[in-house]
Amino acid sequence: MAAEEEKVRKRGLADYMVIFFILNTFYAATLFLTNKYIKSDNSPFAILKNKRIITGVYLVIVFFTMKLVNDTEVKKPGREKDPLWLTIHPMVLVLVPVVGILNFHKIMGDSLKRPFEETIGYPIIKLLGSKKQWQELDETIKLDSSGTDNTGNAEVDKINEDMKVKIKNIVKRKMDEDTEAVKANDNIRQLYKLKRIISEFIWLTLAGAIVSNITVLSLDF
Repeated sequence: MAAEEEKVRKRGLADYMVIFFILNTFYAATLFLTNKYIKSDNSPFAILKNKRIITGVYLVIVFFTMKLVNDTEVKKPGREKDPLWLTIHPMVLVLVPVVGILNFHKIMGDSLKRPFEETIGYPIIKLLGSKKQWQELDETIKLDSSGTDNTGNAEVDKINEDMKVKIKNIVKRKMDEDTEAVKANDNIRQLYKLKRIISEFIWLTLAGAIVSNITVLSLDF
């Protein structure tokens, strides 16, 4: 009997985590696509450029989705729980604070994002072409405004070398999309923005896993 209950609990936990994975994927994709394609303030979708609005909509969707699932779960035998309480208290304890820090407190949010940006996000954007983009930018540094190759000129070589050091530092993850060098190149800027979105996706998935555990445990105790 205990083994069967444990199996049911694990299956329920997996269901909740899959729901969070789908919602978080949709949220991350929305952030990336709006950042990439909505450029003009005159666009009918310009309001979506405000990340906090997208984040607010995400929380509302999570709430109603979890409420709907919990309404179904409490109808099962032996589960006389309040579905509203089951939905609210894990979100207030875990998800809302994580989302709030990531999106509304720049210093703490950047500090939280940084580890996953560098360990997971950076290899992904490198694979998607950030290294190639910087190499192409490096090639343009050797040319002056007339397009003449100035390699061999001591002064220009010094400038080139200084720029190469800066680029190397960027590739080594010492800069992010807030720097002028990244802002000047749209392709690189998009990749660095993706790096942050990946980090936020991971944090939300971890928070979702904890919310799922709290919810499943609350259903049975």
